[in-house]
Amino acid sequence: MNGFANNTRLRLKPLSACLALALCVSTSSTALTAAQPAHAAPGAGFAARHTIQRTGEGFLRMQQERLKRGWLQARAVAKRPATTLPVTSCADDGSGGTLREVVAGAVDGDTVDLSALTCSTIPLAQGGIAINVDNLSMVGPGADKLTIDGGGMDTVLNFFGGSGGGGTLQISGLTVANGFYEDFGGGGIWTGQGGSVELTNSVVTNSTSTGMYASGGGIFAAGNVTLVNSPVSNNTASSSKYDGIGGGVYAKGDLTVVNSTISGNTAKADGSYVGYYGYTYDGYGLGGGRA
Repeated sequence: MNGFANNTRLRLKPLSACLALALCVSTSSTALTAAQPAHAAPGAGFAARHTIQRTGEGFLRMQQERLKRGWLQARAVAKRPATTLPVTSCADDGSGGTLREVVAGAVDGDTVDLSALTCSTIPLAQGGIAINVDNLSMVGPGADKLTIDGGGMDTVLNFFGGSGGGGTLQISGLTVANGFYEDFGGGGIWTGQGGSVELTNSVVTNSTSTGMYASGGGIFAAGNVTLVNSPVSNNTASSSKYDGIGGGVYAKGDLTVVNSTISGNTAKADGSYVGYYGYTYDGYGLGGGRA
């Protein structure tokens, strides 16, 4: 099984749904596929350990630290009505018209319009793009025409949100590629504060989450994830301690898939760890798409 089939609308919530559709590798390199979940899947205790690992003190502390770092990057922007902001430069030096400069000056509800760019790639030379408003739309000329490339240095799009939290990052007509984040989730796209992400006619590919809480190599969302005509492929969640969860997608809320595929993604863990009461647990890789 290589992914979710086209022409499918899918909403996943329980862990059992992830096991039945897993595209991942465990510590023993056993592939979890639709034909193999009974003997390859982790035991019943896994669900409880997973919940602790992704909601416990260490995980929440790292989440909050990441949010604080993002908010520190925010600039003071005068309040104004939401509008459409054109991106006119393919550079990443923070100068006028660049994606970084335009997003930094956005207010809640703005649309960042990249559709007039004639370059094929925006290489991010200064790290990921920080988004510090509750709701933002990004519109490109087409996923086959423009790629935002993280260069393997940072998460490509960091949706920190504003003071309210729980907003939505909407992306259409773009490819997000070659993101990387260590010790947490979201190599390609990451959202905090309950933020959701909606992709239409877009692609997330070749991104990696590594380290202790590796989750969502392609996309990590503290809220919901919606994919419409938007494949997520060849991403990796590789944990150095606990469990690698969601090679392609990790959604703490709902995952909705419409006419899209989640394929070729890998989730893995490097070894075992000591949990409660001194028990030793095997680290697992679970789910090309996890919700």
